[in-house]
Amino acid sequence: LIRAHCALRLVLTMNVFTWALAPLAVAVAAIILSTASEAHVVKITSSNLDSVLKDNENVVMAFLKFSDKSSKNVALQFQRAAEQMDHEDVHLATVDCEVEAQVCDKFGVKSYPHIKTFKKAEPSDFYDNLKDDAIVSFAKQLSDPPIVSDLKTADEVKNFTKQHSAVIAFVGEKDDESVDAVTAVASGMAPRVSFAVAPSELLNQVWGGNASESGPTVLLYVPFQKKPVQFTGKECTVDTIKSFINSESFPIVDQISAQNYKLYVERNIPIVWTFLENNDKLHDNIAKLKEAAVDSKGSLSWVWLDAQEFAKHAEGMGVSSDKWPGVVVEDQSTKKKYLFSNDAEFSGPSLSAWAAMVLDGKVDPFMKSEAIPENHQEPWTKVVGKNYNDIVMDDKVDVVLTIHAPWCGHCQKMKPAIEALAVKLKDIKSVVVAMVDGSSNDVPYSFKGFPTVVMFPAGSKSSPIEYQGDRSLASISEFVASHTTSSDVNEKLSSTSEEVASEAEKDEL
Repeated sequence: LIRAHCALRLVLTMNVFTWALAPLAVAVAAIILSTASEAHVVKITSSNLDSVLKDNENVVMAFLKFSDKSSKNVALQFQRAAEQMDHEDVHLATVDCEVEAQVCDKFGVKSYPHIKTFKKAEPSDFYDNLKDDAIVSFAKQLSDPPIVSDLKTADEVKNFTKQHSAVIAFVGEKDDESVDAVTAVASGMAPRVSFAVAPSELLNQVWGGNASESGPTVLLYVPFQKKPVQFTGKECTVDTIKSFINSESFPIVDQISAQNYKLYVERNIPIVWTFLENNDKLHDNIAKLKEAAVDSKGSLSWVWLDAQEFAKHAEGMGVSSDKWPGVVVEDQSTKKKYLFSNDAEFSGPSLSAWAAMVLDGKVDPFMKSEAIPENHQEPWTKVVGKNYNDIVMDDKVDVVLTIHAPWCGHCQKMKPAIEALAVKLKDIKSVVVAMVDGSSNDVPYSFKGFPTVVMFPAGSKSSPIEYQGDRSLASISEFVASHTTSSDVNEKLSSTSEEVASEAEKDEL
């Protein structure tokens, strides 16, 4: 299609969905049925993964733990979606992460259930509700041609741009290398992006542009810009086009909200969170942010929030609520945060210099942590932010970690069972029963709520196993016995929960 329109512009748009401020944990589970939908469901193993992704352009893959109640609950939705699938060019697949841990680890999946889409083997996370119709709708979008159709009238162009948040235009004479690059970008970004073509004079008429017919020229249209932004790179390649879109399709400074949070997460660059008071200084402070953000455009996402409304969120990120504005860089890829000193001048040059130092690795990351305990008297080991890696990630021992909060009622009900477990295993040096206050310490493990119990096996710290059972000692003991690498644990846990509880009470006395 592109080759047939050498003097046309290619229009690309990025679809926007509505998302909650905290990313929703989205998952789909699969049930293999002996029905007509079975062709759409593939069981993924380490031996067939590469061939499935190579042979199928569009794959929707669910990462599951079938011992997890959530995985079982969403299985019905996946089953219904499979039954409604009426096309053969999108394949639904599932991975049992309790059996195929290597596959799940390869894609960095740490919480379950979880779903990813693969377009020509390129993965991206799926964020949507768990309804089967949403899955079917998304699958249909995934299978749509990356380049949709020609736009022949001004109304068609206007309607197309109204339906999307960003538009990119490809203009002028194009050599084969440029055509291949744009085609690859179009294929890799669907269904999040849509493509269409329109004559240059038509787009100039709608947007008031004067683009040259000789090229290649790439233009990006976004609602917050009065005119399209022109690509100025020397080479039109897949990487340069993607980089251009990633940089220019976001405002230099933006108020983050439920509507745009997901897009910033998917941008995959550190976010500069700025907490501003909604007073007469607000516009002046935003102007200072815009001045600071210019030099790091494309490397950092600069966003702001209402300091009063999101004060607890600020405190959770280490920003003191004693003095506003507060600024922190969050790098989600490394789980590290970098604080801008409250004592520093809040100005464009000062913020810009600090941001450059963060990007150059010259600012130490901030870690929220209690003090390392010196005389801990409990039977379990106390983990804090500062000693997390030393204890939890010690590759020589199994670690059973409970992430709790002092105000959590469910945590208090589970605590006696954890203490009893710690008493029973206290003489086994190869197993550590530990607890960490997740509300007062940074915890690298991504957990959904309190309490969360996770086993970090020796020799396999990158593949933690999350406990999904009840709060009883018997159930927790069975979980530990099933996943431990220590040969001494089963004998210690063979006694009944009543015996263990009795021993814990004696120790307390």
